[in-house]
Parts: sequence; structure tokens; C-alpha cells
Amino acid sequence: MIVEALMQSLIQLDPSKNTPDSLQAFYDRLETSIRGLESLEECQETYGNLLVPIIRDK
Repeated sequence: MIVEALMQSLIQLDPSKNTPDSLQAFYDRLETSIRGLESLEECQETYGNLLVPIIRDK
């Protein structure tokens, strides 16, 4: 359930605006989710391909 919640938080990231504060907040939320997945020993191969289109869209 925790892995699903972390993946869902990646999918539902709010788009950032092109301001330093907004970009920093976006990065912080992204990094928090990624570190959570890593702490649960999820391989980057399981979610890495998902990150690229999410980040581009946001």
C-alpha cells in the first residue's frame, strides 16, 4: 500500500511554475517520493521509466 501511495503521489504531482520557489517545491516533492521508494527497496527499473513523462508533463 505504501508503494502504491508513493507512486500515486508521483502521478499526481502539481505542475510547477517557472519560479525558483515553485521549481524547488516540485523537486522536493519528487525527491521525497523517490527516496521513499528507494527506502522500501523498490528498484529504479520499476518506476524509472514512469518518471520521465511525468516530469516532462509537469
